[in-house]
Amino acid sequence: MVTMSQFGPHGRLGNQLFQWQFLDALAKRLNTGLVLPKWEYADCFENPPKVGLLPNAVKIEEPHYKFDPVPYENLNPSKDYDLTGYWQSEKYAHQDFKVRFRD
Repeated sequence: MVTMSQFGPHGRLGNQLFQWQFLDALAKRLNTGLVLPKWEYADCFENPPKVGLLPNAVKIEEPHYKFDPVPYENLNPSKDYDLTGYWQSEKYAHQDFKVRFRD
């Protein structure tokens, strides 16, 4: 599973949408699930992210605010990951999410 325990207070709505998009793409890439803390905008979406916490997740922090490819080959799909950062590039997005998000 993947999460962002700082989701919500870590940026405003635009930042949060980039973060959600990235986390969704990462979850798809790892063939795993996505959970986020309770989110004030969840009711605005037909299919909001599931709510949950991953207290023992491996922490991954974005090194800077520009696109930096995630070393997917180093991530183990059987582990939980808690990401921190803004992840503000559309290059992180998974095509399926882009279509679903626009709809």
